[in-house]
Amino acid sequence: MTLPLLLGYSNPLGTVLELTVLQYISKLAFSCYLIHYAILSAFVYDVRTSQYVNPELTLIRGVSDLGPILLAGLFLSLTIEFPFGAIFDSLLGRKQPPRHNKDRSD
Repeated sequence: MTLPLLLGYSNPLGTVLELTVLQYISKLAFSCYLIHYAILSAFVYDVRTSQYVNPELTLIRGVSDLGPILLAGLFLSLTIEFPFGAIFDSLLGRKQPPRHNKDRSD
C-alpha cells in the first residue's frame, strides 16, 4: 500500500491518511509512544514488590499517567518533530507526490 501511495495512486484509505490533521495526530502519537515507557517505569515502582504486582493499582497508575505522557509527547512533537521535520523537508526538497485526478479524461 505504501508504494502506490508514494507513486501518487490513492485509494480511499490513502485519501484519509493524507489528511493534514491525521498526520499531526500520528506524529503526536509516535512521540507519546517514545516517551511512555520512561514515564511508566518512573512511576510504576510503587505498585509492585519483589514478589507481587497489584493489578488494580497498576491499572490506576497507568491511567493516571496518561496526562504526563500526553504532555511529554506534545512537548517532544512541538520542540523536535515539527521543527526538524520542516527543516529536513526544506533541505531535501521534499514535495507532495502528484495526485491523480479522477475527473481527468484520457
